[in-house]
Amino acid sequence: MTPGVLLAALVFFQLKHLVADYVLQTGWMLRDKAAYGRPGGLVHAGIHVLLSAPILVWLGGGLVTVSGLLLAEFLLHYHIDWVKARLSLRAGLQVHERRYWIAHGADQSLHQLTYVGILLAHLT
Repeated sequence: MTPGVLLAALVFFQLKHLVADYVLQTGWMLRDKAAYGRPGGLVHAGIHVLLSAPILVWLGGGLVTVSGLLLAEFLLHYHIDWVKARLSLRAGLQVHERRYWIAHGADQSLHQLTYVGILLAHLT
């Protein structure tokens, strides 16, 4: 993978994340995230995987590799969101509080690091 392809893939993942987390995410998805196994959180993570699939196919690799990376993204994304939602709920975080934005930033950073991990795994 050339440096240009690697950077393009990272940009695609970031744009995909913007669409999945901020454009396509609905209120019921947000509400369901704090309850483990509820449909909203599962559908939200599934949207991420569906939008990541074309990027991984574009990068190449076999069906087993692409499927494994998509499964890993689904599990990581779902659990990162669930932990953040549970902690936010327990702490009573409100959007106007600094603590909310720290939690939100940590959540988003972990998702971005997931994409770095996916690309590293794809390289090996």
